Amino acid sequence: VSVDKRTDRCRPRMSELPAKEADNKPAEASKGDETKLTEDGKPMSKNALKRQRRWQQKMEIKKRRKQQEKDIKIAKAKAQGRDLVQERKDQEERTKSGEGHRRREELWQKRMRSSADKSFRVCVDCSFEEKMTFKEINSLSLQIRYCYAANKRSKNPVYLSVSSLNGQTRTL
Repeated sequence: VSVDKRTDRCRPRMSELPAKEADNKPAEASKGDETKLTEDGKPMSKNALKRQRRWQQKMEIKKRRKQQEKDIKIAKAKAQGRDLVQERKDQEERTKSGEGHRRREELWQKRMRSSADKSFRVCVDCSFEEKMTFKEINSLSLQIRYCYAANKRSKNPVYLSVSSLNGQTRTL
C-alpha cells in the first residue's frame, strides 16, 4: 500500500490488486478503503465526506444528550418517589381508552357553551370560489384551518362557521 502525499490517502499497489482489477483499472482510479460512493456510484468529494462526518458527530452528540436528559428525568422521578413503570402503564391505558381525548373534547364543549352567548359569531363566506385560482383556494382553506385551530386553543372561543363550501373548497 502506498500513500499519496497530495491527498494523504492510501492506495493499493498494482501488484496488490487482483488480476481482474489490475487489468481494468489504472492506479489513479482506485481510491482505497476510505472512498465512499454517492447514490449514483460516484466517489464523494472531500467536502462531502467532511459534511457527512460533521453530521454523524452531531447525531452522536444528539443521542448522548437525549440519553442524559432521559437519565436526569429518571433520577428526578426516583428522588420524588414516583413509580415510572406504573406511570407508563397508566398513560398507555388512558391512551387506549381515549380518556384524554374525551376530557379535552368535554373541556372544549364547556368553553364553547359558556362563550356562545357572550361572544360574537364569525362566518367565512366561500361563495366566490369561481373567481379564485387554485392557489387562492388552497390558501383560503389553509387560513380556515388556522382559524379553527386558534379558536380551539383560545380561552374564549367564538362561534366559527363556514358557508358556501362546495367544489374545491370542500375537498381541500
